[in-house]
Amino acid sequence: DRLLTFARRQRLETRRIDLNEFVLNLTELLRRTIGTDIDLSTSLASDLWLTEADPGQVENALLNLAINARDAMPNGGRLIIETRNASLDDEAVALIPGLAPGDYVVLSVADTGVGMTAEVKARCIEPFFTTKGPSKGSGLGLSTIYGFARQSGGNLTIYSEPGRGTTVNIYLPRAREEKPSRGDAAKTTTVQPSKGETVLVVEDDDRVRRLTCTRLKELGYGTKEAPNGPAALAILEKSPEIKLVFSDQVMPGGLSGLDLAEVIREKYPKIRVVLTSGYSPDLIGRERVDRLGLKILRKPYQQADLARVIREALEEGAAS
Repeated sequence: DRLLTFARRQRLETRRIDLNEFVLNLTELLRRTIGTDIDLSTSLASDLWLTEADPGQVENALLNLAINARDAMPNGGRLIIETRNASLDDEAVALIPGLAPGDYVVLSVADTGVGMTAEVKARCIEPFFTTKGPSKGSGLGLSTIYGFARQSGGNLTIYSEPGRGTTVNIYLPRAREEKPSRGDAAKTTTVQPSKGETVLVVEDDDRVRRLTCTRLKELGYGTKEAPNGPAALAILEKSPEIKLVFSDQVMPGGLSGLDLAEVIREKYPKIRVVLTSGYSPDLIGRERVDRLGLKILRKPYQQADLARVIREALEEGAAS
């Protein structure tokens, strides 16, 4: 793996750190870096676990991602920095090569910029690959961040499409602690039982769609599948047994997950909708999500979380 060979060139000096503290301490520098045309906001988890990482590399990652975001928004926009905890099981890590099941601290940097084509996204973590001119740097930003994440025992995911912005999620292992925190003791992984309802899975990535259907079948649900919004609406017209639509947010075909939810609310008010996305919720449109009363499951998610969110949505539908 040439990328890993490149990644291992970095010498890491790891220590236990609080990512929230890092973000807050860097906020002013980041504001100066991105300029006045870009609005910077943060969404930091109040119960964030500590992580073990190299402080210099964390700072480097944040600055590089902020600069990439700035360059993707020449006419201004929004930059959102988020932290959260993530407990990932075997199913959740199946789509993130090299990431082991376990507890992670996630640092997300999202922008409302021009986004990347599939071709650019496929190559963006290669060393020296860049879409910028010769005067704009070496093209080592994302490959260095990828290397740092992998060397630290984590990984990164990138969600981006032209015109839809970019969200980069850096997964860093939770620091080893002698005693679990009180919050962990209360955490339950009880899988909510299904009642055999039929769920329509809407997802343009064939592999993700198949995996999602398999996971739902394991929970006892019947499934149908569609690669995009228009195909989903065609299936709904002739499938009255469908009780819930589980849809990705960003899809080709002219309808986003939110657009699809709007149409379903109008035409099929009894059908529940749950969205899933790897993008920052702030890029999706919180106002529309709240107005439609939708639940959003962040990718990647544990089987127990999938079971809980689907069950809650169906029970709310039955009660309304």
